[in-house]
Amino acid sequence: MILTHAERAERRRQVAQYASRHGISAAASHYNLSLAYTRTVSREHGCAPTRAQEMNVGSFEVLRMLLDGVSGVEISRQCEIVPQRVSQVKKRAEAAGFVFGTMTLETIANDLIEAGEVVGFRFVDHDVTVGDELGNSYVWDGDDKTDEELPGTCAFESWTAMAKYAQYSQGCGKIVVLTGDSAGRGTDFADEVYISDATVVAVLEW
Repeated sequence: MILTHAERAERRRQVAQYASRHGISAAASHYNLSLAYTRTVSREHGCAPTRAQEMNVGSFEVLRMLLDGVSGVEISRQCEIVPQRVSQVKKRAEAAGFVFGTMTLETIANDLIEAGEVVGFRFVDHDVTVGDELGNSYVWDGDDKTDEELPGTCAFESWTAMAKYAQYSQGCGKIVVLTGDSAGRGTDFADEVYISDATVVAVLEW
């Protein structure tokens, strides 16, 4: 479909506004655009995202690629960041217990599943440590938390779904790996599940 000049201008404005709220990487992914084009459009409209937003989104993307076995040089090229940034993310992840080169996220998850564990990933913005038990989540009405308790702790079945949710969160937080008993599926997000008696088995501070 060929867009008019006005339609192209409106689309560029939408891309810039989305980037200002969620970050360059998220906007590029959402509109299926290159990082360079998205960044250019954002600057044209004076909607460049804050440094905190870009660092937050970029960190999750870099970690995902590291866990997938992508080299630091290739990550630096694809994400348009300096190699030192990749090294920084890797060091922080290794300090939190992640192992690169010999184990991927899929391997870790599969080992837990083969051991009979129900596995879920959750992004939290409060202090947690390995061994903590998380209480059940609650139903939300828009931005308001209700008193209606869910049958378990909300989590995501996959790293991809968790990372996509986490990249829109403000500030820093923690990636938490949970195990427990299956308590059904959620309805608010794709790959959302409920885990009862959820226990933290791994934490990555971000």
